[in-house]
Amino acid sequence: MAKSSFMLPKQNPLAEARVSPLHCVPLPVLAQKLSAYPSVLGISLKNSIIPSYSDLKTLLQSDERVVHVFTRAPRVICWCWAKMVVSNASMLRERGVPQSVIVSLVMRQPSLLLTNEEKLAVHVNRAVEMGFDVSRSTFVHVVQMFVSLSESTLKHKMEVYRRCGWSESDVIAAFLKYPNCMGLSEKKITATMDFLVNMLGCKPAAIAQCPALLNYNLDKRIIPRCLVAGILKEKGLKNTISVTTLLILSEEKFLNRYIVKYEKDVPELLDIYRGKSSTGP
Repeated sequence: MAKSSFMLPKQNPLAEARVSPLHCVPLPVLAQKLSAYPSVLGISLKNSIIPSYSDLKTLLQSDERVVHVFTRAPRVICWCWAKMVVSNASMLRERGVPQSVIVSLVMRQPSLLLTNEEKLAVHVNRAVEMGFDVSRSTFVHVVQMFVSLSESTLKHKMEVYRRCGWSESDVIAAFLKYPNCMGLSEKKITATMDFLVNMLGCKPAAIAQCPALLNYNLDKRIIPRCLVAGILKEKGLKNTISVTTLLILSEEKFLNRYIVKYEKDVPELLDIYRGKSSTGP
């Protein structure tokens, strides 16, 4: 039977890691992460793990953050990859991206900074040219979207929105406010826009002002809540209802404002709502 690398303590990177700065990582997590990346198993504690950890801590200013990044992208513990993260962070800093946004990007999507610097710079420059503010936290989502979507796919998504009634300025405005709207499927976009525009009478341009609405689940959130609002309006209990407010409310606040408040007038309202909905977006 072949011997496991974990049976040789003197040559065991797991054992070495336990006496390295990674000692604060729970052993099961450390073993799982190292085993998932065989190339990491042969790295040197002195020449790779310690320098990598030091560089990342200088960037992130926290042991907890370094450990978090390691659990999301174990290969950063190899110095060559850690240097790439630090180099890309420096490139972002040179383009005016503040430290807080850089840290957020590394924490949320460390794999993005494990991208060739020239390639990442192209996406960053593209975002800046489109008018995205590098100082805002949404810049993280923008870069992620550009990296994950090809230019042809992004153009297609923009065309889908135009077919749904958005002008060119609407498309850009929505993208600037909520970059993730370009990550939605064509089916999701068209179905939600169709309901909001043709069933509720919303103006396409108004939806572009709050594009995050498109991310909500049509069957579990949008339709059930609008059904409740329709019943209340029909009975004259609530005449003015903002679709945006109706949909962005947390589940608890929605229940209090639209269900509990009117339970004496419409006792069956909760059953109607529950029959069409489950909690969550």
